[in-house]
Amino acid sequence: MKSTLSALCMGVAASIALTVRAATPVNDNFIDAIELSGNSGSLSGNNNIDATFETGEQDCVYGDVTSTVWFKWVCESVGTLTLSSLGSRDTTGGEWDVCLGVYSGPTLTGLTKLAEQDTGYEEEMSLNVSSGTTYYIQMGGFGNAVATNILLTWSYVPLATVDVGGYITNPKSEIGSLNTANMTNNTTFGWQTGGCAIPVINNGFLFSLDSGGGNYFNYTGDISGTGGLSIAAGGIGILHIGGSVGNTYSGVTTVNSGPVSLEKSSGNALCGAITVQGAPSDNFPNMGNVVWTAADQISDASDVTLTASTFLNLAGFSDTINELHLVTGSHVQTAVGGVLKVAKLFLNGEQQPDVAYIAGDGYIFGTGYIEVGASGPPVITDPPAEPVNPVPATASTTVHPAFLTKLDWDDSARAVSYDVYLWPASAPDLIPGIDAPTANVSLSDYSIPADLNSLTEYKWQVVAKNGFGDFNGAVWTFTTVDRRDISSTLTPGPHGPAEGMLIDATVGIGNTGRLVGSTQTYWGSGGFSVDLNLNGNMLIVDTGHGNHMDASGSVFGNGDVRWQGPVLHITGSVGNSYTGTTYVSSAVSLGKSSGNALCGTITADTGATLTWAGPDQIEDTSVVTLVTTGTLLNLAGYSEKFASLTLETGTSVETGSGGVLTVTSLTLGATTYTLGMFDNTSSPDFITGTGYIQVVEKIKPGTVISLQ
Repeated sequence: MKSTLSALCMGVAASIALTVRAATPVNDNFIDAIELSGNSGSLSGNNNIDATFETGEQDCVYGDVTSTVWFKWVCESVGTLTLSSLGSRDTTGGEWDVCLGVYSGPTLTGLTKLAEQDTGYEEEMSLNVSSGTTYYIQMGGFGNAVATNILLTWSYVPLATVDVGGYITNPKSEIGSLNTANMTNNTTFGWQTGGCAIPVINNGFLFSLDSGGGNYFNYTGDISGTGGLSIAAGGIGILHIGGSVGNTYSGVTTVNSGPVSLEKSSGNALCGAITVQGAPSDNFPNMGNVVWTAADQISDASDVTLTASTFLNLAGFSDTINELHLVTGSHVQTAVGGVLKVAKLFLNGEQQPDVAYIAGDGYIFGTGYIEVGASGPPVITDPPAEPVNPVPATASTTVHPAFLTKLDWDDSARAVSYDVYLWPASAPDLIPGIDAPTANVSLSDYSIPADLNSLTEYKWQVVAKNGFGDFNGAVWTFTTVDRRDISSTLTPGPHGPAEGMLIDATVGIGNTGRLVGSTQTYWGSGGFSVDLNLNGNMLIVDTGHGNHMDASGSVFGNGDVRWQGPVLHITGSVGNSYTGTTYVSSAVSLGKSSGNALCGTITADTGATLTWAGPDQIEDTSVVTLVTTGTLLNLAGYSEKFASLTLETGTSVETGSGGVLTVTSLTLGATTYTLGMFDNTSSPDFITGTGYIQVVEKIKPGTVISLQ
């Protein structure tokens, strides 16, 4: 009886034990994060057994980490926080394989991830931290590994302040990426690609962010103090102001050119009285001087002044400022639904009443609005105004189909959308309200999805629309030119007339291009493969800042050519045969598989290097002159022949291994030589390599010259 009762009790106890589960950790949820006290320390005794993953919680490095727990730490001042999980144990007693994430923000769904790491079993990470910010630490096991004891160690080191002044070309190395710049004089951060995250204390001086020639510059540090900020942006990159900590400086801000994009995740990007001056970059003409990539980027107390030809681009976001001063030729682009709230609005110096301003008055574009004072959103009770000022201008006959990427017109007051009709003039007219529109757009432009036909007259019409009615605009026309005829003045490239064009896209693969004006090719990667008739003009083939370019098309006809820029390869199976003058600047490789790469009278200057990638790359009758110290012909072991060569002091020929150059006249410095063989022993200042230059008698037409 006793044994039976004992067995029964044991069975009940086992049953109870099987139904009891361990409680979830106290810090399972974000709101219950355990606070780490002090600037350094360690905490053990916690686990993630039966931990859960909350709705709205972000992934901790990997999407399969679902058993997470939370800790938090409050920063007292700017510095570096280091976290370590070394010593945490899993269910086997081994090192816990942890995934670690650090966030800031007010709520679980409002968190911004600042750092994450999973590089192995022992995690350690460091990150810059800011005064007054609470940092939330999320920990979960890789593959949902369970920790029976979490050992979290933290240490904080205040950032050192480094006195700075003058022009700093690389702040990350010159100041130290983990330090704060303490300005003791006017200071400029240079244009190195990538930018930096260094905080700056401005002690009443002028702090400048300068993207130089246009490299992308991302500045995510925070600027405090009493001085001003100057921003110089432009070229082929964007100056971006981002980061999680807002700027609080109190001085004057000047934005020069643009675009400057604003994306602080909290706080302001620009402060104080703000002046926007200088036309937007030709490379980004539609982005504006200042463009929002997040809401609330300018201090509510700021007065903003725009000069002629400048504009703000809200890009659909909203912001609030104190005063806005616009003049004729400046405007605000709200894009779709962007709202700018201002206490006072001045147009050409005159204060405007408290009214919500919408598109159509020449100062505001887009489907958003500017709300002045306490006017509230605009009240629309009338149909929209007439669409006007078409681009291209009506009846234009110089439209190039490869470069007409969109149709444009002025914003119509009160319009919320537009129907666009586009058709060839040879086809029946499209009638609004009867025929379906080609497109319906929110803004006052229409991006054409494909190239139009050459030598074709087109008609187009815009209908402005809102809930109270439509306004059918006039029927406009334009005529396209032959896409094979190209000129920089006729068809500017995607970065403006000064940077030329993409030849292949302009002419069209399979066509032969003809220059109708001197032209500079756009330097984008890829080069061109179509054939080109110079037609008496000059072609400039330019790789710009060093993008790879293969010029494999055949260039022919009367005219001049300038080959310039690094990483430029003259290739292809059909040789160039143009008759004119050739100029070579910078490094160019010659690799035509048949025919010539360079023709006519050839001048190599500004430190140019011509490198052979195959034999016989220069026309036999060419006269070649090397000027400017450092200019070089590099035969690279190949053989070549042409009429004459002049090497000025400081220029040279590198034959490579056994390369032979045959000419009928050779001038080295001030001396001209006829007949003979010249190598690195006879002319050490001009010739290097194991080959030689052979001077022969004047070549008669049809004469075969041995290059042995």
